[in-house]
Amino acid sequence: MFRTIRFEIKKIFTKSTLVLLLILLFANAINIAVNYNQTSDVIYERGYSSIYNHVKGTITNDKISFITKNLEKMTNLVNENKYNSKEVDDNTYTGYVYGDMSVFQDIYNEMYAAVLYNKSISEKLNIIEENISNAKQKSSKAVYEELKDRMSNRVISKYYNTRGMEAYLDYNFSTILIILLVITCVIQLYTIDRKNEMVLLIGTTKKYYKQYTKGKLLSVFFIIFFSVIFFRLIDYMIFKQFNYVEGFLNPLYSLPYFNFTYSNVTIIGYLLIDTIYKILIIYFFALIIIILSKFIKKSFILVGISVLLIFCLLNLEYYFYFPIALLQSKIIFQTGKLITFLNVIVNIPIIQIIFIIIMVSIFSLIILKFFERRVKL
Repeated sequence: MFRTIRFEIKKIFTKSTLVLLLILLFANAINIAVNYNQTSDVIYERGYSSIYNHVKGTITNDKISFITKNLEKMTNLVNENKYNSKEVDDNTYTGYVYGDMSVFQDIYNEMYAAVLYNKSISEKLNIIEENISNAKQKSSKAVYEELKDRMSNRVISKYYNTRGMEAYLDYNFSTILIILLVITCVIQLYTIDRKNEMVLLIGTTKKYYKQYTKGKLLSVFFIIFFSVIFFRLIDYMIFKQFNYVEGFLNPLYSLPYFNFTYSNVTIIGYLLIDTIYKILIIYFFALIIIILSKFIKKSFILVGISVLLIFCLLNLEYYFYFPIALLQSKIIFQTGKLITFLNVIVNIPIIQIIFIIIMVSIFSLIILKFFERRVKL
């Protein structure tokens, strides 16, 4: 089976496929550099980097004091107009008093949001306690009690720039590129053998035809798996050049967008779940294309349908439509809804992963058991 998978993958990666991959990687890099460049202001970045590296990590009283005192100092100088906006000041981080004030203000806002997070979550807990008191159904009360247990004793003990991390986690342009690449590979994989009449040759033996079909499905899965992982790493490497992407071991709720999520997973844990979502849903799309290829023989029509799928993705990614919503998992995790299933409280994301695995399994069985039999040998 391994030899079959390797053979199928080698058939896909022709020169034209590699050229397409390079074009997509270039487009991805340009998109990040143009639209997600947090370091475009050289003067600001020069000061921000020095100050940020001094205070990032575990939050201490010394770091808080360093930020507040310098912010107060720079603000007073600006308010009293005791600075020169034209000449470089060697006693500042950015080279200018006003620039330092802006940097200290930005870091102050982010750091104090982390420090005061416990107070913000306390207000949310008060609402949950009211819901527990007012809940009439036993299942609803159990859910609220679970929420209270999860959200109690939360604290953000480490400070990291959150804008870069949120931008990285929210980045979906590369997912569209992966879908484009995968659909191209799938169409190519299922048209090469048809043109070469390889299907007729392999189909003379039921055993080998079944192995051939499994090999194709597994090869598509491995292509998607490694494509998603590869683009994730590339995204990170490029984002790292233009943004501060740090703090993967911090809890997900340390990011402003996820402050009130019901999940206590770490950022790297969320990233792993999000990656699994993407692999499964892209494979689901690939299976649809494979099924369509049994009815539509012309490649350009399949390409047209692929473009339509991408268009739908672009227009539905911010809505809670399943399974497309899995490509925008931040919407799911913003609250991290809980439900009771067989008297057990479970996370919606877990239910959705199980459901998409079932859907993928059903589509795979359809291809293996029914559609392949329809090929005239």
